[in-house]
Amino acid sequence: MKVKLTGYKFLKRHLELEGDEIVESGEELHLDESIEGPLARVAIEALGYELSNNPTRFEIIKMYKDGAWSDQTIISFPMNSLMDGELGYPGKHGAVCRYIHHAPFLFTSPISEMLWHMKYRGFVTFSYDMQHQLTGISIGAGYAFYAILEGVRGKITDVFFDCRNLESWIAALVVTRYPYPFREESTRLHFDLSPQFEKHFYFYDLQGFKRSFYTDSTIIGIATGWALNVRELQKRILRTCREQNIPFVQYRRDVHEHVVNTWDALQPVVGDSIISEPVETGLISPPCTSV
Repeated sequence: MKVKLTGYKFLKRHLELEGDEIVESGEELHLDESIEGPLARVAIEALGYELSNNPTRFEIIKMYKDGAWSDQTIISFPMNSLMDGELGYPGKHGAVCRYIHHAPFLFTSPISEMLWHMKYRGFVTFSYDMQHQLTGISIGAGYAFYAILEGVRGKITDVFFDCRNLESWIAALVVTRYPYPFREESTRLHFDLSPQFEKHFYFYDLQGFKRSFYTDSTIIGIATGWALNVRELQKRILRTCREQNIPFVQYRRDVHEHVVNTWDALQPVVGDSIISEPVETGLISPPCTSV
């Protein structure tokens, strides 16, 4: 497939490995990172939504394409800082997600007409506080997008067409090295890559040819993983993060704890309207139905 990329540096190598052609024009699919991001509050309220001023604690993500919403729904628990426990440098540094049965508080109608006029095809993120009140809407899925790709049976580009993703727990962790976030570049770092490793890792600025690869960037990339429960997910994704010898490496290690803390707080509000299994029993993913 001919793909035009505007941004999306993390995707370039994977698309090429899968046989897609990166083009400047004549594309069959245009992935445009510049249109992604949060909508302005005034725009959201003009559509008829009421926004809460409380902090965002979880997100509901759905795919919009061809004038309709997909039947699969994803709940995402974003990681909003560099260090475990939401400490340290602020900013998105990963996400832990899973497919859910339905979200009774999700209201997509007001934004649908706008997306239809935009001829938009892609993910839309609805952010909520712990009282399931809307705190924002974003075009795209942020780092959760790379977690979602773990569930794609075929190629990356399939997620934008007729693709039903594997239903499981999925995660994406941003991997950096000191002196990030204070500097964007550091001493050159070389990698010994394998197809199995690259299946679960999206490099940010990988340079080189054949088996000789390196980067000067302090942002290494995004590690991804999937599993049927959160404990196994944490084990798998941290194994990927440790596979390369990266001095002063930085990434979140609290995947399971991050979900448990948020999920326990969320349960009194939503009960079992999303999912009935508690985190402590492993969060086995059942087959999911539409919203």
